[in-house]
Amino acid sequence: MKHNFDLIVIGGGAAGLFAASVANTLGAKTCLIDKERLGGDCTWFGCVPSKALLKSASAANILNKFKDFGLRIKDDLTLSTAGVMDHVRDTIQEISTHHPPETFEKRGIKVIFGSLKFVGKKAIEINGRTLTAKKFIICTGSHPVVPPIEGLKDIDYLTNENVFDLKELPESLIVLGGGPIGAELAQSLSRLGVKVTIVEMMDRLIFREDSDASVILEEQLEKDGVTILSGKKAVKFQ
Repeated sequence: MKHNFDLIVIGGGAAGLFAASVANTLGAKTCLIDKERLGGDCTWFGCVPSKALLKSASAANILNKFKDFGLRIKDDLTLSTAGVMDHVRDTIQEISTHHPPETFEKRGIKVIFGSLKFVGKKAIEINGRTLTAKKFIICTGSHPVVPPIEGLKDIDYLTNENVFDLKELPESLIVLGGGPIGAELAQSLSRLGVKVTIVEMMDRLIFREDSDASVILEEQLEKDGVTILSGKKAVKFQ
């Protein structure tokens, strides 16, 4: 049977971009599919925006502690965080220009945007077309899990997919979950002046890591002004 492609890669994030590039380099006729844009979680919701936020928070932390480094400022230092989220979004946009679809098309990789469904073992349907391939690689990434807690659906909650859309930093924030993502978000925002509380139902933060690491992290977060409620379970939002 003659197929449209040797390989169809589903998902245009870090894994999908790499898989499609390698397959193309090895001579496979390759198609790369994503719902709406290339870059995936890392570019739009994860590594890039979170590290941009961490960098701003680190700079603010150093400025606020200039006396600890033997520095003196003649006039009063007033630090405004009004432009932080714009900086984060600007960073996202800059990084997103590094992998435009045109670049992959020039290499010979067909890029298609849209939602698809499998209609056979070697066939998918997308945008009203049926495409076939010898092999498929599924790189659809992840999405935030929203726990079924009473009242949560009635409030304007944030996840990693929309927290970086905030126009300005909130006065206070509860972070539900003390894993790596929750911890870095809590530290960043606390250092930028947000009153942050972490609620973690396990008895310590980053519970999958060594307990010694949890102790070090918790001590630093508390120095940064984060309130930690470990061993506590959120049961209702109102």
